[in-house]
Order: sequence, then structure tokens, then C-alpha cells
Amino acid sequence: MRTLKRLAITGLTATGLLTGTLAPLMATAQPAPAAPVPDPVFDAAAKRQAVMAVAKLLTDDYIFPDKGAQAAALLTQNLNAGKYDAAATPDDFAAALTADLKGLTHDKHLRVFDFAPPKAFVPSKDDARRGPPPPPGKMSFGQVDRLKGNIGYIALDEFMPKGGFKHGADSIMALVASTDALIIDLRNNHGGDVAAVAYMDSFFFDGKTPVHVGDIVWRKAGTTNFDRQVFLTEPTPVSYAGKPVYLITSQDTFSGAEAFTYDMQVQKRATVIGEVTGGGANPGGWQPVGPSLFMFLPNGRAENPVTHTNWEGKGVQPDVPIPATQGFATAYAAALKALGRPAPAAADTPEAVLDAHLAFTVRRTTPLPGSEATLRQWEAGMADGHPPRDIFSADGAMGADKDVTFLQTDLSRRGALQNLVFAGVDPTGGDVYEATFADKSSIQFTIFLAPDGKIDTVVGEPY
Repeated sequence: MRTLKRLAITGLTATGLLTGTLAPLMATAQPAPAAPVPDPVFDAAAKRQAVMAVAKLLTDDYIFPDKGAQAAALLTQNLNAGKYDAAATPDDFAAALTADLKGLTHDKHLRVFDFAPPKAFVPSKDDARRGPPPPPGKMSFGQVDRLKGNIGYIALDEFMPKGGFKHGADSIMALVASTDALIIDLRNNHGGDVAAVAYMDSFFFDGKTPVHVGDIVWRKAGTTNFDRQVFLTEPTPVSYAGKPVYLITSQDTFSGAEAFTYDMQVQKRATVIGEVTGGGANPGGWQPVGPSLFMFLPNGRAENPVTHTNWEGKGVQPDVPIPATQGFATAYAAALKALGRPAPAAADTPEAVLDAHLAFTVRRTTPLPGSEATLRQWEAGMADGHPPRDIFSADGAMGADKDVTFLQTDLSRRGALQNLVFAGVDPTGGDVYEATFADKSSIQFTIFLAPDGKIDTVVGEPY
């Protein structure tokens, strides 16, 4: 249930080994002059090639084989009829394909996108509600507070890949562990990694007994057969089991954020307050279908073990339906009432009832041993499309097959890595590096390592 919010990789599960040697470049090397990369040709032949690529993926891999075949036939028919001739740009063409796909399948995830990444890392503008943007490792968690009445508040804005998510979740949940009730704000959360969702679920159950919180049914590529991936809770460093939990939702709450909401609601571990969510329950990954065109192809569907269904097309229904703008005030009042404490006169935002901003401190200023060399191996392997399996942890190895193709497409066109400079330590324990490439573009990478030095995840900005 990933979204194209950032360049991220959790590991490798279904690709070959990297062969040959990796010759690391010196961190002080200067970028070599490079000719500008020409824009890809966009003409009738490029459109036909893209439609054929989309049609094949739909036929071979879309989670609903019948619908996939129908969608492939529709796009091919429309192409031959000249429906896409007027699309003057890749973006217009992608929008036309997406409209036709959604009109037939009604799948909230299925879409074609013209992806032309920015050349350099440019930090996003400050968010007036939350202050400066958080560093990459903390970005899943936009804000963490203790509110008056000893109520915790977490703005959970995405589920980054589990390997990196765990670092932030463990730290954040330790900060709110002593509160008496917890509000989790999902109004701006558009989803992410389903394994990270199951890990977040885990904090709210007894770690001694695994709880079956969800399944993903995956289509086997090129067949009409399916596999089932089961997600269970697991032990966590701290537990919030038995305490009141309130989830705030909006119509923008989507995909993995809906999975978390649905899991918690069905298991009766949270009260959902706010708006009906977006209604996207079919996970998948980005696949290239042209020089700059990608399709998000759902090759899976969520299935809850209790309801035996999901929220696709209808969204998660809140326990307390209310406009999203009133969600915090309602959740805070409900938490105080459950604890038998009086509600304040006005509490429209966390700042109105703030007791303290909670933050953890960076405990080191130098990179972990081997993090730079491992990041170089990762980058070279991803650019080649065959990263070595032995550099990843068990968590890091989950789900990376969904990202390798996308990363190879992007990193390979930037050219060789020219410079890699350590820039600091993320608050949740990742090593941050500034990377520049032969085409003079730059990316800020944060690498999270497991205790044994293997990669849990690598996060790249500006995605």
C-alpha cells in the first residue's frame, strides 16, 4: 500500500545477486561534467508502446484477472480509435489513461503517472500547523505531544517501510507510554507499507500472544493463482495495551492508513472519529511503462480475518462521524471523559491544550561503522537492478521487489554516484548523507541499520 511520497527501499526478495566488484568512489571526488539529459521522445509510437506495456501488466498481474483483461482491451481499443491523439504531453496522456482505468475498475489505487523527479533535494516549506518539516526518519510521525490530562497525541502522517518505521515507532511510543490515553491523527496519512501497519498495530495488544490483524491476497504474476500473506502482531519494546485509543480520520486518510484504522476498529482497540476514509484497499507497486511514465499496479487486495472483506470503494466508517476539522476536539473530549476528567472550554487543536512537545535526542554525532560503504553498495546495486541480498536485514528484505524497478529507472539515469558526504544523524538513529550524481542532481539519503549492520531501510528525499 505504498505511495510515491518518497524514494524508499526495504530490501530484496526476488531478484538476483549482484555480480562483479563494486569500486567505491572517494567521498571528496568532484562531479564530472555531464551533458544535459535530453527529454524522452513523446509521439504516437511512444503512446502505443506505453499502452502495450500497461495492457500487458493489467493482463498478467492486476489483482482481478477479469477486470485486468477488460481494462487492457479498453485501452487498446481507445488507442486504435485515436482517443489519445490529442494528449500533447506525457502528463495529459497519463491522466487520460488513468481516467479510463478508473472508469472501468473503480480502483482507487490504479493509475498512470508522469514521473519527472526534481534534480536536487529541496526541503519542503514549513508546515504552519507543525513547524519545520521533520527529518526523514521521523517523517512518518509529524508531531508528538503530551496534552493536559496526561493524554498523548501523535500525528502519524505515513507508514514508511517497516525497517525504518520501527526505528521511529519504537522511539515515539516510548515517549507516550506513560500517558493515560492516546490520540492518533491520521487525517493527512495517505498510506505506506502494510508490514509497518501491522507493526504499529502491535503496540496496542499483549505482546505475549500474536493477534491476526490482516491478510493480503497477492496474485501470482502471469497466472490466475493467488498467495496469501498473513500479518500478526509482534512484541514491541513498550506496550499501550488496555489504554483508550482514538483515531482521527478524514476523506484523505487512505490505503495503509485505512488498514491501520480498520484493524484497530475491528479488533475493538480504538474509537474512530472523523470522516469516512478514502476507500483504497488494493496494494501494489510502481511499474515503468515508458521513459517517464509509471503505473501503480495493484496486484493484491486486503482481507480482514474477522470481517473477511475490506474497505475498498466504501472507506472505513467512523464510530463517531464528524467533519475532520472537528476531529481533534471530539477525540480529546472523549479521552478526558473516558478518564473521568473535565474537558476544557476550547480545544480545537493540540496546541490549545499542550502540556509538552515530546522529543528524543540524538545520542551520537558520527556515522555508524560501515554505513557509508553499505550505502554505496546499496546505491550501486539499485542502479544496476541487482542489489546484493546479504546487505539487508530480515525486515529490510521484505517487499523490496516492489521498489527495485522504480529505483533502477531513477538512479541509473542520474549516472554514477560522484560524491557522498555524511550530513548528520537522524533523531531515530539513521545516518544522513548528501549524494550527488554525474548529471549534477542530488539526493539526501538516510540509511537505517540493524544492530548487525545490515540495512533495515534507505529513505531518499526529495520523493
